[in-house]
Amino acid sequence: GEEREKIRHRFERGDLDVIVASIGVFKLGVDLPSIEVLIRADGGKSKISTIQILGRALRVKDNRKRVLVYDFYDDTHTYLRRHSRKRLRDYRSLGDPVVVKQRDLNTGQQFLAF
Repeated sequence: GEEREKIRHRFERGDLDVIVASIGVFKLGVDLPSIEVLIRADGGKSKISTIQILGRALRVKDNRKRVLVYDFYDDTHTYLRRHSRKRLRDYRSLGDPVVVKQRDLNTGQQFLAF
């Protein structure tokens, strides 16, 4: 509610460097062009949700047209592995504005995924 809006406005003004939020907080109807890095740890597979979440960061600000996304690749279960791969395909479908770095939860290995 009201406290969430205050935090969002502080972030937009540059008073805050970081916001940690659950998936639903900034999913719909919010533009946050100040986002430069998005850390996605929800593990979902919905392309619509992925596009909505990335849309918060893909608004052009100060001629910046790219966003860096950190995603967690989970290879611990068949479904989680499938979801991780699906998100990667969705990121790739958006093309140039998205640079993805995934980190394997088992090995800690980080890799760029274009």
